[in-house]
Amino acid sequence: MEDPRIRKFAQFLIRSAVGLEKGEKILIELHGSETGLMKSLVQEAYAVGGKPFVHIFDYAVEGALVQGADAEHMEEIASYELERMRDMDAYIDIRATTNISMWHNVSDEAQKRYRQYYWGPIHLAERCNHTKWSVLRYPNDAMAQLAGVSTEEYEDFYFRACLVDYDKMGRAMQPLQDLMARTDKVRIVAPGTDISFSIKGIPSFGMHGNRNIPDGEVIVFDGHGNATLKKPDDSEIQAVYTFENGLYTIAFDGGEYVGETGLFAADGNVYYAFLFYSDKIAGAYLDCDDLSVVRLDETGNALRYNSDGRSETGRYTVLSDGLFYFESETGSSALYEICADGQVARSSFSSTYYASDFASIVFYSNGVVLFNNASAMFYSYDESSQKIYTYTPSDSSEANAYGFVAEEFEEEDGSITYTDPADNVTRTYMRFDGKYTVLEDGKGGKLEFQSDGGAEFTVDAVYTDSTGKQTQYYFLVYYGDSGVETMLACLATGALNGSVSDYLFTVNYFIEVNLTEKTFAFDSEKYIYGLTAYDYTYVELLTVYGSGLAFLFEGAYGYINVVADVADGKTVYSVSGSFNFIKDADGNPLRFADGTLSKAGFIDAQVEGFGNLFASEFVAADGNTYHLNFYLAYNRNVQQFVYIIHSCTLAEEIFRSDDGSAVYSGWWTVCTYGTTSS
Repeated sequence: MEDPRIRKFAQFLIRSAVGLEKGEKILIELHGSETGLMKSLVQEAYAVGGKPFVHIFDYAVEGALVQGADAEHMEEIASYELERMRDMDAYIDIRATTNISMWHNVSDEAQKRYRQYYWGPIHLAERCNHTKWSVLRYPNDAMAQLAGVSTEEYEDFYFRACLVDYDKMGRAMQPLQDLMARTDKVRIVAPGTDISFSIKGIPSFGMHGNRNIPDGEVIVFDGHGNATLKKPDDSEIQAVYTFENGLYTIAFDGGEYVGETGLFAADGNVYYAFLFYSDKIAGAYLDCDDLSVVRLDETGNALRYNSDGRSETGRYTVLSDGLFYFESETGSSALYEICADGQVARSSFSSTYYASDFASIVFYSNGVVLFNNASAMFYSYDESSQKIYTYTPSDSSEANAYGFVAEEFEEEDGSITYTDPADNVTRTYMRFDGKYTVLEDGKGGKLEFQSDGGAEFTVDAVYTDSTGKQTQYYFLVYYGDSGVETMLACLATGALNGSVSDYLFTVNYFIEVNLTEKTFAFDSEKYIYGLTAYDYTYVELLTVYGSGLAFLFEGAYGYINVVADVADGKTVYSVSGSFNFIKDADGNPLRFADGTLSKAGFIDAQVEGFGNLFASEFVAADGNTYHLNFYLAYNRNVQQFVYIIHSCTLAEEIFRSDDGSAVYSGWWTVCTYGTTSS
């Protein structure tokens, strides 16, 4: 099943970041092999009436091309793609390389020719100035590995950062922009200050998901020594500034910013930005543990020379005097403490702590700590001092000169007591020792499993009842809308509401766990099971052509989810689905949830033997009632369930009896194999 965050992100990029309109052309480029987002971008471009064009880069092939091309040939290559770029109205680039060193064998001279004759004319001159564009990194296994976290954790971190409410942010910024646009005279009164001046004709710009993602800060200089800072949390700071020796000093109640305006390079693009200046830690530092060297400039740029000869460019963030966090453009990161004699020590502490309800605190070796799979902060850890650093986006009396609040924490008897800022719940977290956890149910039964040391995990588990009988399960910990959820799962075969053949299900039992008391409880008679089925035609395409081509057609079809809730000996079925090739009464793709499920009373001879025919009644998003008849079967080639829609009817109820039975009239929207009928 498609991660819904991908589709949401694609919608934001197409509809908001580049604002693609009907009839406009957009070039979507992918550096790597992660086609999921690219597919969703293509679908969303079509959805708004745009014309998508795609280009997938293979770094190894492109590297060989760049290495062998002289200046004349590179100009010839660029000339073709420059014309294509000039024909585009919008551009999105997805960076998802699986090897950051793929061009390590491409000479500096060849890369210089590439930047001069290819990248400069096409992207810096043409694309940046004449198209609506957005460039982004995309989380994959390689980036997660460089960050020292699991792919799932990296994806969660990424989507939380990118899928903020930029519309809300923009609305919050708009009053400031409107005020600045219509204002002539400004007067600032503060202790020791009473200044009046004109700002008429001076523009201001708010960035809220247009180019730079994540986004959301405005700094406006009026040219007369006054500045306004608008922060992502809707707070606003009035300040004064001075300009001397190429540096701006922005002074406000509670602190000051020192920096310069200039060009900031990231992800192959150049942004005009305010670069904070700090000469306190600028310089070169040696990490004696791995003989790498980190060089820091005065405005937050960093360059790390690794012991294997690779170099990584990136940015650094100062947390406190002598403590900074480095993150390269490729996603690798580390927390450094400045020691004596120009040396640094890298954070190497890593450990996981679980609370009684399996809420977690995970310390990663790159200096990042994750609370309950949601709140990411920084930390420093040694035998004498443990501190967590939280950045405060607005003024705080507790924050240091760099905007961070340092909170000491202490491990006592292998545990940490901490109040989660997200839910304001104080928990005692016990250190995970890497051993098997054994829980008892008070009835002679026990459950054994070994977590993997992450915030979320799925591991093998064994349940032994009072008679010694053992049952294999999967033990799951995940974070839902209501917080931490624990579950036991197993695979089982069974029937679906009157079906003839058996289906393979994942059966889920909700389990209550108390790690402190080493107890658990679950009701073996209360569980849910279900399956997800995909369109038969799409799965056949997947079988024949593989995912490399089949993904182009996936969006044209859809899926059906069937869930069975078992409790007190009763089974309640629900069906949900999404179909792009079936339109509802409003002309939108058909979407529904909470449909019924029953065995249909007839078999279509054309597909006899394919599977059982089921019927479902549901109210779709347009408010109308529909009847859906579909076949379900299991495709062993791709190990997925598939469906064939027999019919979908927009129904109108004309009579309902006291026992709940009803008579409908209706018209056919879809017939067998998805062909339309009037």
